[in-house]
Amino acid sequence: MSLSELFGIGRQQYLAYCVGMDELAGLPEEARRLALDRFRLLQPHLEQNEPLTSVAKAAGIPYRTAHRLVSQYRRHGLAALVRKKRLDRGQRRVVSISLKEAIEGLALKKPPLPIAALYRQVVKLSQESGELPRLSTHRAISPPASDLPATL
Repeated sequence: MSLSELFGIGRQQYLAYCVGMDELAGLPEEARRLALDRFRLLQPHLEQNEPLTSVAKAAGIPYRTAHRLVSQYRRHGLAALVRKKRLDRGQRRVVSISLKEAIEGLALKKPPLPIAALYRQVVKLSQESGELPRLSTHRAISPPASDLPATL
């Protein structure tokens, strides 16, 4: 008798489930509760083949989030549904005022710089101060050209 006949799942899903249960046992109670809550939200899709769109809508979560959680669950088991800690936890995630002003100044240039070019210029400026922002920082600070007044 195969795993799919016994459990209704494939070998890879079964192994991910077993590994996930071992990892889950070593986690705090709060983390286990969150993983089980997330699993219960996705359970109609995983076990009864309900469309993920309707399951996500009923759970009140975005479809993309539900899709990501299902994908992680299928690859890594129940432990994948635990909230991950930030890798940059405890580190500074904001830029200095002077670097923010430099980014804004470069973003307001006419014609507007592509975001990659803006990033390269800001990296040159920030290497002296030891502050190296991510590309997403520039997107958050410099507005898209369509949002800027036409007089600039």
